[in-house]
Amino acid sequence: VAFSDGFDHAFPKLSEPEIAREFVQYNCIVTLGHDASQHCLQVEYFNGILYRVNDVSPQDYENLNTADDFDQTYRQLIQQGIK
Repeated sequence: VAFSDGFDHAFPKLSEPEIAREFVQYNCIVTLGHDASQHCLQVEYFNGILYRVNDVSPQDYENLNTADDFDQTYRQLIQQGIK
């Protein structure tokens, strides 16, 4: 799946939410949630597709939520998850 951020996401689409998410107002993301025990981020895009990004620590999630540049920080998390 190709996204406008230029990354080919290797993350599976989800058919239903696995964790609680909150509404956010970022570029193409509608909701965002994190499961600290599983170290995963769940992202819902404006097109309704849900993705799970693994290996996102609680500190990474906190950094994402407090970042001055959400998009750049999010792209770094995605790059980290693809490797």
